[in-house]
Amino acid sequence: MISSNTMENSMIDDHFSEEDFDAISYVRDQLRGMKSGDETRQLQAFHARLNVANAQSSELVKKSVFLNYKKFIDTAREVSYLEREIYELSSLLSDQRMLIETLMQMTGEDRSSIGTASLHTSFSVNPMNVLMQKMDGIASMLNNLPTSDRVIMHGEVVQLDSDNMRPQHNVMLILLSDRLLIGQPSSGKYRFQLESSHPLNNIAAVNIKDRENGETVTSMFKLLIFPGQRFFLAENARIKKEWLDCIENAKRELLHEGSLVRQATIRGKRRHDLSAKMELGNQFMPVAESVAIKSPDESAWLNELPAELDDCIAHRDMEHAVELIMEWKSCNTKEATIDAQLTLRETQIVQLLSEKVRRPGALHGGPRAIKKAINLLTILGRASQAVDLYLKKRSTVLILTGTFTMVFPILDNHLSLSHYPRFTCY
Repeated sequence: MISSNTMENSMIDDHFSEEDFDAISYVRDQLRGMKSGDETRQLQAFHARLNVANAQSSELVKKSVFLNYKKFIDTAREVSYLEREIYELSSLLSDQRMLIETLMQMTGEDRSSIGTASLHTSFSVNPMNVLMQKMDGIASMLNNLPTSDRVIMHGEVVQLDSDNMRPQHNVMLILLSDRLLIGQPSSGKYRFQLESSHPLNNIAAVNIKDRENGETVTSMFKLLIFPGQRFFLAENARIKKEWLDCIENAKRELLHEGSLVRQATIRGKRRHDLSAKMELGNQFMPVAESVAIKSPDESAWLNELPAELDDCIAHRDMEHAVELIMEWKSCNTKEATIDAQLTLRETQIVQLLSEKVRRPGALHGGPRAIKKAINLLTILGRASQAVDLYLKKRSTVLILTGTFTMVFPILDNHLSLSHYPRFTCY
């Protein structure tokens, strides 16, 4: 009986492993071979064989994942490195493409001027010079750009009517490190006239597809510029994707750089103000009045702190999140609305750290495995809560495993669990 079941399961596995396996045909063949009057028993037997095959395949998948877990991790790391290299290569190719397009435009539009210019001038073409020759009103802006800013991307797109999506006219888009310039057609000396300048923090690039009349236009995108929106049509889908990616990357880099600069500025100013208040507080003003002074930089930093904490929580960067929380608590500027938002973030961080202490996986390896979470809770003033969570979980595990451990804490200022002596009874 066992050998017959084994043979049947082996036959089922052979059917499932075929490349041209068709589930519908397989079930139809099984039902066709059933004898009349005995369908119920045969269906139950067929259902049981399928359940066995399902359980076996699930077990094989689990074993395969367990055996290849290290390979999965290594592969993910290699994929991450490859993505970084591809991104760098894409950036390099994009810069080369922009340079070639600039040279082609100069060849087509300014052939006469190039013919009379020197070789040195022709090889020192600057994209800013080309843009200033095409658009009026941007010369002073481009000439006064900081050294860290640059022209990321520029080009002509077709502006569409927001109601019927019909083409209106060409516009020039210039993406800088911190803003987007939009130029409208001009009837004067220049082809375009600067219409508007929008900080990147106030715009969002969105991919759209027009499926009217049964056709799909893959080169359309829109810019959400408060309080409205504007639709554009790129030359092709590749150029549209470059616009969307460049705008998104520029916004991300701007946000990251601004966060680092603000944090460094606020920390330096706070240290300077603290030293100044310690020296002059007793001579010129009471302590209460000095604490009540509001700093515009600190207010701006506090306004963006909830978003930074959300980003830290999303990436599980608890060390940085706790550092930001402690900086907020040491900040002199107090606003009820922002304080309420930050209190909610602190509660969420405490819950995540408590979960690290509470979950079963945290016990593997002893107290060292949860030392980081306990230290972070201690910094936040929740050391007693962390110790209580750990002791409760440890007691539950020891009761279930049949052992009893007595922990004699050595009381100190840090409430650390790494030096607790233990005595175990069986």
